[in-house]
Amino acid sequence: MWKDAAGVAHTVALPQPASAMTDDFVRSIESLSEHDRELLGDAAEDFFETLDKLLDGMEAREPRGLDEDALPDHFLRGDFTSVEAVRAYLDSNEPAWRLDAYLAVEDLLDQLDAN
Repeated sequence: MWKDAAGVAHTVALPQPASAMTDDFVRSIESLSEHDRELLGDAAEDFFETLDKLLDGMEAREPRGLDEDALPDHFLRGDFTSVEAVRAYLDSNEPAWRLDAYLAVEDLLDQLDAN
């Protein structure tokens, strides 16, 4: 994520959100109960509500290109057994990647719900 001079957040959409995740990470999300997946979706919504505060602490910059602005492959890693652990992990990512991480997880949740 980057913030432009007008204070607007930007991200790069991933055609395959799981590309930003290790297989262990994806399996962790898949193994959560339906209720826990809903809670994780709620956690993403909670994060989005705090985005302005996060942006306030960031410097504005110009886009750098897909290689530098897109969430890197296998960036999200780990094996988690609870929503709380996933949320703590996502919140521990550096601010520039936090929105991208939550969006990738939200996209994965959407894919899992569609199946």
